[in-house]
Amino acid sequence: MNLKTVFDVMAYAQANGFTPTATRGILTHANARLLKPYTIFSGNVTAAAIEAARTMRGEYVGHTLIVEHPEKMQRGLTDWVRDNVLNDYDAFEREVRRLSTVNIATRLENAALSQKDATYESLGITLVAWADIPADVQRLLYIHCIGKRCGNHADFTPGRQHEPAEGGQAVSRGQAA
Repeated sequence: MNLKTVFDVMAYAQANGFTPTATRGILTHANARLLKPYTIFSGNVTAAAIEAARTMRGEYVGHTLIVEHPEKMQRGLTDWVRDNVLNDYDAFEREVRRLSTVNIATRLENAALSQKDATYESLGITLVAWADIPADVQRLLYIHCIGKRCGNHADFTPGRQHEPAEGGQAVSRGQAA
């Protein structure tokens, strides 16, 4: 199955009375694995996630660190489905790409950010660029958060220098955005 096929199933569901939440769930829950190539790590990690990684001393503990969608993927896609008739795959794919950028945060920060109108700024959450994170912490973040989940994981080999690109994506220095 691919994203176009899931889009067609979602369009059928929408046309046959599924709620926007249920329609969105066809992608984000039933077919979430299809989102990996669209999930783009921004190159930003919260200061609290870096500190949590440092205290783990190289050992990952549970789900302390997670990828977090600053554009609120599930809420955003549900709203988009509510506001659009699903008949334009290209527009749908653009929206999935826009909503799929991720940062690394702690589970507690993600919970706080999921609240209505919560922002990094309103919660006092500081983002740190990948290039400013020590290589040992980069390794832990890469292994447990980026490599398994992000389509651009190869751009974040631990120890390489990266700069944010347009649209929040980060690329290695010297690479084209």
